[in-house]
Amino acid sequence: MQAFLATLLMLAVAPSMAAGTLERIKAGGEIKLGYGAEARPFSFQDSGGKPLGYGVDLCTRVAAALSAKPRFVQVTRPQRLAAVAEGKIDLLCDAVVPTPASRQQVSYSIPVFATGISAVVRANGTARLQEILAGRPPSTRQAHTFSFMAGTRVEQAVVERLHKQQLDISVLPVKDYQSGLDALLVERTDALFGDRALLLDLVKRGPRSDLRVLDRYFTHETLALALARGDDDFRLAVDQALSRLFRAEEFRGLYTRWFGEPDEETLSLFRMSALPE
Repeated sequence: MQAFLATLLMLAVAPSMAAGTLERIKAGGEIKLGYGAEARPFSFQDSGGKPLGYGVDLCTRVAAALSAKPRFVQVTRPQRLAAVAEGKIDLLCDAVVPTPASRQQVSYSIPVFATGISAVVRANGTARLQEILAGRPPSTRQAHTFSFMAGTRVEQAVVERLHKQQLDISVLPVKDYQSGLDALLVERTDALFGDRALLLDLVKRGPRSDLRVLDRYFTHETLALALARGDDDFRLAVDQALSRLFRAEEFRGLYTRWFGEPDEETLSLFRMSALPE
């Protein structure tokens, strides 16, 4: 009975804690912003330990809209959503794919980026492999080794599609994208799959020029900023701040800083996701 009453008390208190985010930010004058140290270009650290990235820039604009001082809190990838749910951070600056499962733990802002799973291959690799990965079926069944970050949804989403293209697939799991690129360069794997925006950034910054990111998307997804469930007032404030930014001229420069000059179609996608005035 005592444990049951304690559970009821926790359930009663949790919503009121979540609902007080805006009030707490106004009272304390700061907002707790979570970021990952190795999620470039969305969030990462520079050589001096300063948080940077597209998601960090968005969160900084949200903080300014709320007249709050940003306090950045580093979170690990496995614990980032738990940090939001437990109130350790108010807003996660490492953009996340809002899946049905994760929505049981956190809520999300309006979409802040459109992306999907793609692959990076050796530019001097077989032209036939690149054609297969681009969506052209092989004339005979072929065997290849592909790499995915261990413990992510990417492997299941991609392997199911590639099996339909008559490919015999061996999986070489990697702990992070850099390990995957290293395996690709020494020909331990034929392709590394992951978020296309992250792959493009990694290849662009790398010392080697013999890698190519495919144009093909194996999935189409939107990314958003995670915040606590049950706090509609705070979520509305975040969405309004993002909406104003997406309509502002300065957003073009912010986007260009991390992803290159956007075309009008890209900008229109952000304007469509923005809340009306």
